[in-house]
Amino acid sequence: MSLTSIEKRLTDALTPIGWDLAVTVYAGKSDRYIVIRHSDHPISHGDDRPGALRVLVYVDLYCPLDYNPTETVYAVRRALFNAGMTYPTTEDASDDDYRHIAFECEALGCLELTEPTPVTPAASESPTESEESDPETGDSPTSPEGDQTSNTTEETVPTPSPWDETGTSSGGTSRWG
Repeated sequence: MSLTSIEKRLTDALTPIGWDLAVTVYAGKSDRYIVIRHSDHPISHGDDRPGALRVLVYVDLYCPLDYNPTETVYAVRRALFNAGMTYPTTEDASDDDYRHIAFECEALGCLELTEPTPVTPAASESPTESEESDPETGDSPTSPEGDQTSNTTEETVPTPSPWDETGTSSGGTSRWG
């Protein structure tokens, strides 16, 4: 699942309602239209990075004050739920000029993140003063754990990540049980 696939599911679900539909901003001329927005929030943190994104979906229905949108509100709720969203909450956010019904729900199933590729300095970059060897002893600087790094040519084996290719945990312990 991706943000693009969520938007497609939403537009596919809401198009049959028959109102103009826009993602983020409506620039049309109809007096009855629906706007889809979403936000994502990092969750499932581990190893100082998020493991997934929680996607919140906002759907805004706009129409004239003299129009009764009750049937359309029910149709939007059903369409969102059938498109794989949680059952939406609604709020009447109307003002003196226009009727505005705001829907909020969550895309079921979080977007899993894959482990990012580590950034390595370019070969042309020289080490900083703190990374250079001690001129008096020839020792390398200490690592954040306090261990001296070795100047030997031993091959190091990378520590396997607790995250598999899909971004889900493949074992280990959790402080939440």
